[in-house]
Amino acid sequence: MARLCGVGRSTIYRRVEELKRRGAIRRKVMAIPDFEKLGLSAVIIGMDMHPNELERVVLLLKEHDRIKLLWRTYRTHDIVLAVLCDKDDIGRCIHDLRKELASHPQSSTSQSAYHGRSRAGW
Repeated sequence: MARLCGVGRSTIYRRVEELKRRGAIRRKVMAIPDFEKLGLSAVIIGMDMHPNELERVVLLLKEHDRIKLLWRTYRTHDIVLAVLCDKDDIGRCIHDLRKELASHPQSSTSQSAYHGRSRAGW
């Protein structure tokens, strides 16, 4: 919706919340997108990092517009995230995310990625 309206996701969120507050939205309807028809793929990425970097990297990732879900974990990886990428450009999407993290001087994360069908994990 944000892309179609030419605004940020947070703008859409604030406007919807205001409409709820005013009573203009009476009930919530959940839409489950078909990522394949939208030409998108959900990519799940596990990241390991030094404990001193964890909070800074989480804050950085929260601002990334392609990251839709972000979990801090205490298992195999420190962080697991779900990224929406163009279906035909998954490699570039992951590369760009790595490059962005590497461009921040204190970042030294190692990443492993799994991507399945568009609806995997959603």
